[in-house]
Amino acid sequence: MRKIIILGILILTTFAAEAQNMMKDVFLSMPKSLTPELTENNRLDMVDFIESKMKARVDNLLDGHSELLMLNNKAFSLQISETLRYDVRLLLADGDSIICLVATYGKDAPESNVTFYKASWEPIPSSQLITLPQQMYVASFVSPDNSDLQIIYSQALNPVAMEGQKNEKEIAVMLKWNGKRFNES
Repeated sequence: MRKIIILGILILTTFAAEAQNMMKDVFLSMPKSLTPELTENNRLDMVDFIESKMKARVDNLLDGHSELLMLNNKAFSLQISETLRYDVRLLLADGDSIICLVATYGKDAPESNVTFYKASWEPIPSSQLITLPQQMYVASFVSPDNSDLQIIYSQALNPVAMEGQKNEKEIAVMLKWNGKRFNES
């Protein structure tokens, strides 16, 4: 009985390590066009730091700092600069993996963009996998452990100009991944 328990623990540990390695590979293979401020060595250093439980912050090519904030078996978060953050999830769809990247730009009036890629970082049209608002929006994953996505948008054409007006209503929409696309929950 003890051997079965030990074998089970070894199998689970191996599976978790392989899953984390997969997200690590997704991070390391991210196209240079998405992170031109990071060198290959920057990325490798970030992974080494985070695996060593250290702050995964490096100097980037734009004389600023970039930091890998989180890396687990389903996700990673990368603060590229003070005004750009990537939150990435690996989604399962019919036995394949899809990469969902939420890029959030700006500090005072942030705006997000949600894009999808095959595991090889080949783009997939977002309209196949999600319905996004026509207005500016901010998207964020609810938890590092799942793929629930929250979209918040305002009915104002220019949220910064409308900031002082209390009657503008923000709309929050919760989306769940069903294995084929994100749908309202």
